[in-house]
Amino acid sequence: MNVTAHRWTVAPIWLLALVLAALVVVFAGPAFLTWSAVALGAIVLVTFAVQLSLQQKEGFVIRLSASLAGAALIIAIAGVILAVSYPEAITSVLWLD
Repeated sequence: MNVTAHRWTVAPIWLLALVLAALVVVFAGPAFLTWSAVALGAIVLVTFAVQLSLQQKEGFVIRLSASLAGAALIIAIAGVILAVSYPEAITSVLWLD
């Protein structure tokens, strides 16, 4: 498998993660933990759909892990930003209040 095919399948997943992370940042508010999990779940499903639609065995695990690792990192960065903005959301989930 060439590097171009690898980028062609990974980059759209990262772009989707960026869009979903932006939506979570803008609209979720204190419920960002729930919506971040929903966004990541949707990304996992789309990633599997994209990778399996290629019907290419070579590099499947690398493409899948690169897509999901990058997407998880993007969602995590959005989560850190929101955790700073809404610290009460973290304490309520951990039952620290």
